[in-house]
Amino acid sequence: MNAISIQAPASPMMRIAERTAVVCGVDLYCMLSSRKAHDVAEARQIAAYVIWRRLGKSMPEIGRFFDRDHTTILHAVHKIELAIEDRPEVAAVVDALMSDSDLADLPSLLARNVERVERIRAIRRLEALADDIRQTLNLLREGFADETP
Repeated sequence: MNAISIQAPASPMMRIAERTAVVCGVDLYCMLSSRKAHDVAEARQIAAYVIWRRLGKSMPEIGRFFDRDHTTILHAVHKIELAIEDRPEVAAVVDALMSDSDLADLPSLLARNVERVERIRAIRRLEALADDIRQTLNLLREGFADETP
């Protein structure tokens, strides 16, 4: 008698982890292990972030999935939120994973995110310049107020 092997469908968290591993170029089993190599850890952090955002899973649930403490997941989410603002390649990977877009779209996502990151950097520079101007104006006002008879 032939045994038919029926494989249970992967959980949504596992599908995101698998897709993240492919996009990031790391081995899924390494990503799910305790390995701490930078590329593996970053892929795991990206997967945790996407699971949290897309599936609305709690930090403890995600932590159990990755065999990590919920505070580690909290750190991962925060780290990826910052990376999205500063690193277009991370933003492109997250965008691709969040939208389930075709992985072939990564170059166009990367191009869009490079432009977005450059705009954010320009805004930050302008905000810093505006702060400097405000400080200078306040110093001038204080000096002018001291000179008034």
